[in-house]
Amino acid sequence: METKKSPPPSSHKIKKSFFSAAFFLLALSSFFFIDLKTRVKFLEIKNDKIDHRIIGLTDYHDQSLFLINDKELSEEIKKKNPYLKSLKIAKKFPSTLVLYPDFYQPVAALKVSAGYFILSEDGRILAKIKESNRDLTLINYYQKLNYYSYSAGDYLDLIDINLGISFSQNLNRAGLRVDILDIADRDMLVCNVGEKKIIFTAAKDIELQIYELNQIIRQFKIKGQDFKSIDLRFEKPVVKL
Repeated sequence: METKKSPPPSSHKIKKSFFSAAFFLLALSSFFFIDLKTRVKFLEIKNDKIDHRIIGLTDYHDQSLFLINDKELSEEIKKKNPYLKSLKIAKKFPSTLVLYPDFYQPVAALKVSAGYFILSEDGRILAKIKESNRDLTLINYYQKLNYYSYSAGDYLDLIDINLGISFSQNLNRAGLRVDILDIADRDMLVCNVGEKKIIFTAAKDIELQIYELNQIIRQFKIKGQDFKSIDLRFEKPVVKL
């Protein structure tokens, strides 16, 4: 009994298989080539004044630009850098990440149990240090916070401290540098400006107190007079000459 032999493959099928394999290899080669060329090789930081070195950027070297999520990457970098207020990221093909950072400015040093917290204007802890920084307003708080219970990057959710910072910054912008902010309690916050004292409270509208203070200071400047203390806690501010 004779066995039937299968017919040899046609030249058309051979050509089709060849072109399919060639196309697959070409596509695979193109993918690897593009992937290699679009990995992060360069970083550009766009900022007129770079106040702080941004740490952790080398972690993203050689990552594919196509796989990077701008918003997620921005949040990751901000977590590693407490001084970063905001960070916009853009991709510049073939292999560059462009960073547009905005940095917090330190405005106060809060005395805590075993050192100091360097704070931003919105109460974020920018750094933890052991020695005081005399260039910043020193905050003495009636309840000493635990140095080890907070980390750089945390926000202090304490209304009296945050109001104190805001009030002190208003004084600084008015040309009255606050050396020390003493917070005895929520009803008595004292800004020490050299020998002068300006007293305010968290129990009264802060914008009203700032307005009253600016009006008083303006009148003193017009008259060429000076004061020893201004107490804004009452319905009518009390001024001592």
